[in-house]
Amino acid sequence: MNMFQKIKLSLVLVFLLTSIFIPKGLAANDREANDAWFIAYETYEKAGNCFDAGNYSSALLYYKKAKDNFSEIGVNFPNWNAELVNYRIEQCTEKEATIKKKLLSSISKTQEISLIEENVNLQSRLVDIEGELSKVKDSLNK
Repeated sequence: MNMFQKIKLSLVLVFLLTSIFIPKGLAANDREANDAWFIAYETYEKAGNCFDAGNYSSALLYYKKAKDNFSEIGVNFPNWNAELVNYRIEQCTEKEATIKKKLLSSISKTQEISLIEENVNLQSRLVDIEGELSKVKDSLNK
């Protein structure tokens, strides 16, 4: 077998291997994007439930977490439903602004801002713990 035939055979093998394995990789990538979307949307829904219940501090934290999750999807999977991802990021940003206005308007002059900050910090820790718990549950289910 001469050098030209070896090169030709190598190119054919590379082509066949990439045509076999790349579609599987793309399917896995879509599955990862769908999983990330589900987590982000679930967080978005939790935020909405907190907002509807009047728990604005928790809602603010969940909207921030959801926005961060949607932003990660935009970075990690830029071609995956980009318009929908950007729409959710905008929705989270708008909800955050609305909640901040509600929280600021509800503060009476006698309340201390430190109490509000402490509440936000505790709610943030709760969100982190729930995220860790979800990861542990997922790992146990596998």
